[in-house]
Amino acid sequence: MFHAANQWLKAGVLEMQEYLRLQGATIRSAFSRPFYFRDVVEQFEQIGIGSLTVVVLTGFFTGAVLALQTGITLDQFGARPFVGRLISASMIKELGPVLSQTRSTRCARWEPIQSASWWCPGCWPASSWRPC
Repeated sequence: MFHAANQWLKAGVLEMQEYLRLQGATIRSAFSRPFYFRDVVEQFEQIGIGSLTVVVLTGFFTGAVLALQTGITLDQFGARPFVGRLISASMIKELGPVLSQTRSTRCARWEPIQSASWWCPGCWPASSWRPC
């Protein structure tokens, strides 16, 4: 029992150490030469515009289902004219960021080689990851 708790704590400390090392390398690289402006813009395009279709479709169908279910409930209270305002507010404030994040990920099956690593495939250190 003590050994399992010890291993669990060591794994947690290792995770935090690797995270802090990644943050330090990121901050250090942001202010040192060479600057890769073209690469950054290309990555913005791939991540943002490349996933726009999926995000728009997901948002449309989620909003449609939410409007249908909410409209039926609000109709019982005579508040049907408020469905549009309610759906737009809930999509923008709550569901929009969540759906954008979950739908804009590129690879859903990334697996670390080391058991205590949780970096994404394109992040540092790249040598510890299997290709997707």
